[in-house]
Amino acid sequence: MSLLFAIYYGYLALQNAFSGPYVIQDDARQHVFWMLRFVEPGAFPNDFMADYYQANAPIGYTWLYRVAATLGLHPYTFSKILPPILGLLGTHYCFQLSLQVMPLPAAAFSSTLMLNQSLWMRDDLMSGTPRAFLYVFLLAFLVYVNRRAIVPCLIVLVLQPLIYPVSGLISAAILIVRLLRIQAGRLVLTSEPQDYWLSGLGLAILVTLLAPYALSSSPYGPTITPAVARTMPEFQPGGRSAYFINNPIKFWFGDRSGIIPTPIFTPPTMAFSLLFPWLWWRSHSPWIKLIRNRAAILQQMVVASFLLFFAAHITLYTLYLPSRYTHHTIRILFALTASFAIWIVLDNLLQFIAQQTSSQRAIWQKGIAGMLTGLITIGLIGYSEFLENFPGLFNSSRNGVGPELYTFFQETPPDTIIASLTKETSNLHAFTQRSPLISPELGLPYHTGYYEQFRTRVGDLIEAQYSDDLEAVQDFIRQYNIDFWLIDDQSFSSEALAENKWFNQHRPEAQTAITRVQHRPTSLVLEQAKSACTVLETTPTESAQAQISARDAQKFWLLDAGCLLTLIQND
Repeated sequence: MSLLFAIYYGYLALQNAFSGPYVIQDDARQHVFWMLRFVEPGAFPNDFMADYYQANAPIGYTWLYRVAATLGLHPYTFSKILPPILGLLGTHYCFQLSLQVMPLPAAAFSSTLMLNQSLWMRDDLMSGTPRAFLYVFLLAFLVYVNRRAIVPCLIVLVLQPLIYPVSGLISAAILIVRLLRIQAGRLVLTSEPQDYWLSGLGLAILVTLLAPYALSSSPYGPTITPAVARTMPEFQPGGRSAYFINNPIKFWFGDRSGIIPTPIFTPPTMAFSLLFPWLWWRSHSPWIKLIRNRAAILQQMVVASFLLFFAAHITLYTLYLPSRYTHHTIRILFALTASFAIWIVLDNLLQFIAQQTSSQRAIWQKGIAGMLTGLITIGLIGYSEFLENFPGLFNSSRNGVGPELYTFFQETPPDTIIASLTKETSNLHAFTQRSPLISPELGLPYHTGYYEQFRTRVGDLIEAQYSDDLEAVQDFIRQYNIDFWLIDDQSFSSEALAENKWFNQHRPEAQTAITRVQHRPTSLVLEQAKSACTVLETTPTESAQAQISARDAQKFWLLDAGCLLTLIQND
């Protein structure tokens, strides 16, 4: 039953992923687009953004997609069919882990069901990116290490750093924590020889495979320091990588800096996990006694992830984002403990009914048992069916709204460069296989060498797009070898620009541009050139209009940069 529901949720995800010719998962626009080079070796020539994401992709992840491409699977297709496969594997290991802690198949079923619902609401599993592998790797590791199954455990530990290094760090911390025990209020080392063998071999593998990430220097400059990040709008509220938030509640429970993922109780049945601590300390249920003897692996997971969480805060950005170490483990913990709590409470209620002396006890017992089982079934299974946009409730797929643009660009030379600040810029890599000068989706500011080049290009583009000096615009075109310039009907709206958070984090160029748009005495160069240099003018189709809000772009103009170079400045 657990696998059947995993297949069903995967089927729903595939329906959405293949619902149109221009559908791609949000994070795949970062981590998968450059893999078109596996099927088109000349794709994205001299594209520093594609080079950057290719250089930073884990080697195992890269080779997995390369092998798939060799077998005839397009990277986009593979990124869409991979999540359901990972979902099935994760379901298997979650079921096994749940049985190891509470040997009740019904509880294992509800654990996997809640975890599946939680994962398919978010974009971790659905992305097909390295992060999508975390749950399979972590759950498999927990199952094998709890069994002390050395060979399969070591196989998982080899795969983790090669595909998603963060999962390897979590496993390394668990292997260390497993060597410690609390006896008579004191912290002591374990007396189990097999634990030393497993931890020793596992840590040796992880250190060997993780060392290159720590010791090798990036060609894109050092990782940004917290001191520098605090001065940048990109890391402030509303920025592309917002981290430093003054509100302590939002900071400690935020997306990048916080301990607990928000919203945490998705599905709401996960809220039953709040009952589990009370049951742990107050209940005399035989199930609780059994779980106490078997739950060490979950305690070790929590301690290890919290240690890494605070280590990531102390060494900010060296270990990437702190939330990566607790959000996933807490989601697993809540799914398991919520399921345990549901069945322990139900068992206690049935035990209470069974102790009653009424002559109608059997009838009441069957009736209440049936009613409670029905309510649990509806709550667990029916929840996802009442959601209009399940799977992918939170931040999932992106739909392209410019099919005419995509077709036009696909017929241009592979080295075509497009200057644009529109929202569609983030889709151009994926849907046109051509390179924009910059892409907002790819503007992650964690490596200084990469982001300095990215930031310079954005500033130059803003200056040129909102310039009233034709010569300056032409110099920009020559400097960056621009072939086309894409604008939309929001490009010269001061209100739209003022509300664009990504645009406004690029100061002072953004502020200057808004001022020029508000108080320009004459038309800006690109406004004047629309009539003379437009090679394609599009209006969204009905299906595209259904996917975008009224405040999003309704129309595109594509200007020929060569035409702009032939214009003469009017006095």
